[in-house]
Amino acid sequence: MASKSSMSSDILGNLVKFNSQTAGREKLLRLVQYGTRMLWALMEKYSHEKEVVFRLKNLEYTFSTARKLFRFGRSLDVFYSALSTINIPDQILRITITFSRINLALYLLADHVLWLGQAGIANVSKDKWSKLSNRFWLYSLVMNLVRDMYEILTLLQIQGSQTCAVSVSSVFPYARSSWSVLLQALLNWMIYHRSVTVELIKNGCDFWIPLTNLKIVKFSPATVGILGVLSSLAGILQLINVSYKLSPS
Repeated sequence: MASKSSMSSDILGNLVKFNSQTAGREKLLRLVQYGTRMLWALMEKYSHEKEVVFRLKNLEYTFSTARKLFRFGRSLDVFYSALSTINIPDQILRITITFSRINLALYLLADHVLWLGQAGIANVSKDKWSKLSNRFWLYSLVMNLVRDMYEILTLLQIQGSQTCAVSVSSVFPYARSSWSVLLQALLNWMIYHRSVTVELIKNGCDFWIPLTNLKIVKFSPATVGILGVLSSLAGILQLINVSYKLSPS
Protein backbone atom coordinates (compact mmCIF):
# COMPACT_ATOMS: atom_id res chain seq x y z
CA MET A 1 0.00 0.00 0.00
CA ALA A 2 2.86 2.33 0.88
CA SER A 3 4.51 1.75 -2.49
CA LYS A 4 1.26 2.51 -4.33
CA SER A 5 0.81 5.67 -2.29
CA SER A 6 4.41 6.70 -3.03
CA MET A 7 3.91 6.04 -6.74
CA SER A 8 0.72 8.11 -6.81
CA SER A 9 2.51 10.90 -4.96
CA ASP A 10 5.37 10.83 -7.48
CA ILE A 11 2.97 10.97 -10.43
CA LEU A 12 1.01 13.83 -8.87
CA GLY A 13 4.25 15.64 -8.05
CA ASN A 14 5.47 15.30 -11.64
CA LEU A 15 2.15 16.58 -12.98
CA VAL A 16 2.18 19.59 -10.65
CA LYS A 17 5.78 20.34 -11.63
CA PHE A 18 4.88 19.97 -15.30
CA ASN A 19 1.89 22.31 -15.02
CA SER A 20 3.98 24.92 -13.20
CA GLN A 21 6.38 25.20 -16.13
CA THR A 22 5.73 27.63 -18.98
CA ALA A 23 7.06 24.96 -21.36
CA GLY A 24 4.57 22.48 -19.89
CA ARG A 25 1.58 24.72 -20.43
CA GLU A 26 2.80 25.53 -23.94
CA LYS A 27 3.01 21.80 -24.71
CA LEU A 28 -0.56 21.33 -23.47
CA LEU A 29 -1.73 24.19 -25.67
CA ARG A 30 0.08 22.58 -28.59
CA LEU A 31 -1.62 19.25 -27.91
CA VAL A 32 -5.04 20.91 -27.82
CA GLN A 33 -4.25 23.00 -30.91
CA TYR A 34 -3.35 20.01 -33.07
CA GLY A 35 -6.12 17.92 -31.52
CA THR A 36 -8.57 20.65 -32.52
CA ARG A 37 -7.17 20.68 -36.04
CA MET A 38 -7.58 16.93 -36.32
CA LEU A 39 -11.14 17.20 -35.02
CA TRP A 40 -12.33 19.96 -37.38
CA ALA A 41 -10.64 18.28 -40.34
CA LEU A 42 -12.42 14.99 -39.67
CA MET A 43 -15.74 16.75 -39.06
CA GLU A 44 -15.32 18.77 -42.25
CA LYS A 45 -14.85 15.54 -44.19
CA TYR A 46 -17.44 13.31 -42.56
CA SER A 47 -19.97 15.74 -41.07
CA HIS A 48 -22.15 18.62 -42.27
CA GLU A 49 -21.80 20.63 -39.06
CA LYS A 50 -20.31 23.71 -40.74
CA GLU A 51 -20.91 25.96 -37.76
CA VAL A 52 -19.07 23.58 -35.43
CA VAL A 53 -16.19 23.27 -37.91
CA PHE A 54 -15.98 27.07 -38.13
CA ARG A 55 -15.83 27.40 -34.34
CA LEU A 56 -13.19 24.70 -34.07
CA LYS A 57 -11.04 26.46 -36.68
CA ASN A 58 -11.30 29.68 -34.70
CA LEU A 59 -10.42 27.77 -31.55
CA GLU A 60 -7.33 26.31 -33.21
CA TYR A 61 -6.26 29.81 -34.26
CA THR A 62 -6.73 31.04 -30.69
CA PHE A 63 -4.54 28.26 -29.29
CA SER A 64 -1.91 28.91 -31.97
CA THR A 65 -1.79 32.61 -31.10
CA ALA A 66 -1.62 31.83 -27.37
CA ARG A 67 1.35 29.54 -27.99
CA LYS A 68 3.16 32.33 -29.84
CA LEU A 69 2.64 34.56 -26.82
CA PHE A 70 3.95 31.87 -24.44
CA ARG A 71 7.08 31.51 -26.60
CA PHE A 72 7.69 35.24 -27.01
CA GLY A 73 11.29 36.11 -26.11
CA ARG A 74 12.37 32.46 -25.95
CA SER A 75 14.49 32.85 -29.09
CA LEU A 76 17.11 34.67 -27.01
CA ASP A 77 17.22 31.81 -24.48
CA VAL A 78 17.73 29.25 -27.24
CA PHE A 79 20.45 31.35 -28.89
CA TYR A 80 22.25 31.58 -25.56
CA SER A 81 21.90 27.83 -24.93
CA ALA A 82 23.68 27.15 -28.24
CA LEU A 83 26.85 28.64 -26.71
CA SER A 84 27.03 25.79 -24.21
CA THR A 85 26.81 23.07 -26.87
CA ILE A 86 29.89 24.17 -28.84
CA ASN A 87 32.03 22.51 -26.16
CA ILE A 88 30.46 19.05 -26.47
CA PRO A 89 33.38 16.60 -27.02
CA ASP A 90 31.57 14.43 -29.58
CA GLN A 91 31.85 16.19 -32.94
CA ILE A 92 28.59 14.88 -34.42
CA LEU A 93 26.59 15.81 -31.33
CA ARG A 94 28.29 19.20 -31.17
CA ILE A 95 27.40 20.03 -34.79
CA THR A 96 23.85 18.67 -34.81
CA ILE A 97 22.76 20.06 -31.43
CA THR A 98 24.36 23.47 -31.97
CA PHE A 99 22.93 23.98 -35.46
CA SER A 100 19.57 22.64 -34.31
CA ARG A 101 19.43 25.26 -31.55
CA ILE A 102 20.54 28.07 -33.84
CA ASN A 103 17.84 27.22 -36.36
CA LEU A 104 15.28 26.78 -33.58
CA ALA A 105 16.16 30.24 -32.28
CA LEU A 106 15.73 31.71 -35.77
CA TYR A 107 12.41 29.87 -36.11
CA LEU A 108 11.21 31.37 -32.83
CA LEU A 109 12.46 34.82 -33.86
CA ALA A 110 10.41 34.64 -37.06
CA ASP A 111 7.51 33.35 -34.98
CA HIS A 112 7.81 36.43 -32.73
CA VAL A 113 7.54 38.67 -35.79
CA LEU A 114 4.42 36.78 -36.89
CA TRP A 115 2.86 37.31 -33.47
CA LEU A 116 3.60 41.05 -33.64
CA GLY A 117 1.79 41.12 -36.98
CA GLN A 118 -1.19 39.14 -35.66
CA ALA A 119 -1.42 41.43 -32.62
CA GLY A 120 -1.50 44.48 -34.89
CA ILE A 121 1.69 45.88 -33.35
CA ALA A 122 3.67 45.72 -36.61
CA ASN A 123 2.82 45.53 -40.29
CA VAL A 124 4.47 42.34 -41.53
CA SER A 125 4.04 39.99 -44.46
CA LYS A 126 2.42 36.93 -42.92
CA ASP A 127 3.23 34.71 -45.92
CA LYS A 128 6.90 35.74 -46.03
CA TRP A 129 7.56 35.30 -42.31
CA SER A 130 5.52 32.11 -42.12
CA LYS A 131 7.65 30.52 -44.85
CA LEU A 132 10.83 31.72 -43.17
CA SER A 133 9.68 30.37 -39.83
CA ASN A 134 8.83 26.96 -41.28
CA ARG A 135 12.16 26.74 -43.11
CA PHE A 136 14.14 27.32 -39.92
CA TRP A 137 11.93 24.83 -38.07
CA LEU A 138 12.56 22.26 -40.81
CA TYR A 139 16.35 22.82 -40.67
CA SER A 140 16.27 22.35 -36.90
CA LEU A 141 14.30 19.11 -37.22
CA VAL A 142 16.72 17.78 -39.88
CA MET A 143 19.58 18.31 -37.42
CA ASN A 144 17.56 16.58 -34.70
CA LEU A 145 16.88 13.58 -36.92
CA VAL A 146 20.53 13.30 -37.94
CA ARG A 147 21.41 13.29 -34.24
CA ASP A 148 18.75 10.62 -33.58
CA MET A 149 20.18 8.41 -36.33
CA TYR A 150 23.67 8.88 -34.91
CA GLU A 151 22.46 7.90 -31.43
CA ILE A 152 20.80 4.77 -32.84
CA LEU A 153 23.90 3.76 -34.82
CA THR A 154 26.05 4.30 -31.74
CA LEU A 155 23.78 2.04 -29.70
CA LEU A 156 23.78 -0.61 -32.43
CA GLN A 157 27.58 -0.67 -32.41
CA ILE A 158 27.73 -1.48 -28.72
CA GLN A 159 28.55 -5.17 -28.35
CA GLY A 160 28.42 -7.42 -25.32
CA SER A 161 26.46 -5.01 -23.12
CA GLN A 162 25.35 -6.78 -19.95
CA THR A 163 22.57 -4.27 -19.23
CA CYS A 164 20.85 -4.36 -22.61
CA ALA A 165 17.55 -6.30 -22.53
CA VAL A 166 17.88 -7.29 -26.20
CA SER A 167 21.31 -7.09 -27.83
CA VAL A 168 21.64 -6.30 -31.51
CA SER A 169 23.42 -9.58 -32.16
CA SER A 170 20.37 -11.45 -30.85
CA VAL A 171 17.99 -9.62 -33.17
CA PHE A 172 19.32 -10.78 -36.53
CA PRO A 173 19.04 -14.57 -35.99
CA TYR A 174 15.31 -14.08 -35.42
CA ALA A 175 14.99 -12.67 -38.93
CA ARG A 176 15.64 -16.13 -40.35
CA SER A 177 12.83 -17.71 -38.36
CA SER A 178 10.01 -15.23 -37.98
CA TRP A 179 9.28 -11.60 -38.80
CA SER A 180 6.97 -11.40 -35.82
CA VAL A 181 9.75 -12.48 -33.47
CA LEU A 182 12.08 -9.95 -35.08
CA LEU A 183 9.46 -7.24 -34.65
CA GLN A 184 9.05 -8.18 -30.99
CA ALA A 185 12.83 -8.01 -30.50
CA LEU A 186 12.99 -4.59 -32.11
CA LEU A 187 10.05 -3.43 -30.00
CA ASN A 188 11.84 -4.60 -26.86
CA TRP A 189 14.95 -2.72 -27.98
CA MET A 190 12.92 0.46 -28.53
CA ILE A 191 11.34 0.15 -25.09
CA TYR A 192 14.73 -0.37 -23.46
CA HIS A 193 16.17 2.68 -25.27
CA ARG A 194 13.08 4.76 -24.63
CA SER A 195 14.82 8.15 -24.75
CA VAL A 196 15.93 7.60 -28.36
CA THR A 197 12.55 6.12 -29.30
CA VAL A 198 10.51 9.02 -27.89
CA GLU A 199 12.86 11.61 -29.41
CA LEU A 200 12.66 9.92 -32.82
CA ILE A 201 8.85 9.79 -32.66
CA LYS A 202 8.68 13.47 -31.71
CA ASN A 203 11.07 14.68 -34.42
CA GLY A 204 9.78 12.22 -37.02
CA CYS A 205 6.18 13.40 -36.59
CA ASP A 206 7.11 17.09 -36.46
CA PHE A 207 9.27 16.77 -39.60
CA TRP A 208 6.24 16.52 -41.89
CA ILE A 209 4.46 19.58 -40.48
CA PRO A 210 6.78 22.30 -41.87
CA LEU A 211 7.11 20.28 -45.07
CA THR A 212 3.32 20.47 -45.42
CA ASN A 213 3.23 24.16 -44.49
CA LEU A 214 5.86 24.86 -47.16
CA LYS A 215 3.80 22.78 -49.63
CA ILE A 216 6.70 20.43 -50.28
CA VAL A 217 4.41 17.55 -49.38
CA LYS A 218 0.62 17.51 -49.38
CA PHE A 219 -0.67 16.07 -46.12
CA SER A 220 -4.29 16.67 -45.15
CA PRO A 221 -5.13 18.84 -42.12
CA ALA A 222 -6.31 15.69 -40.33
CA THR A 223 -2.95 13.97 -40.90
CA VAL A 224 -1.08 17.07 -39.74
CA GLY A 225 -3.32 17.15 -36.66
CA ILE A 226 -2.54 13.52 -35.83
CA LEU A 227 1.21 14.07 -36.30
CA GLY A 228 1.05 17.16 -34.09
CA VAL A 229 -0.84 15.30 -31.37
CA LEU A 230 1.71 12.44 -31.37
CA SER A 231 4.74 14.76 -31.25
CA SER A 232 3.07 16.86 -28.52
CA LEU A 233 2.43 13.75 -26.40
CA ALA A 234 6.08 12.74 -26.84
CA GLY A 235 7.20 16.22 -25.78
CA ILE A 236 4.93 16.17 -22.74
CA LEU A 237 6.28 12.76 -21.74
CA GLN A 238 9.83 14.13 -21.88
CA LEU A 239 8.91 17.06 -19.65
CA ILE A 240 7.17 14.84 -17.10
CA ASN A 241 9.96 12.23 -17.01
CA VAL A 242 13.51 13.28 -17.95
CA SER A 243 14.49 9.64 -18.55
CA TYR A 244 12.63 9.93 -21.87
CA LYS A 245 14.88 12.78 -22.98
CA LEU A 246 18.24 12.38 -24.71
CA SER A 247 21.32 13.76 -22.99
CA PRO A 248 22.70 16.22 -23.88
CA SER A 249 19.40 17.64 -25.07
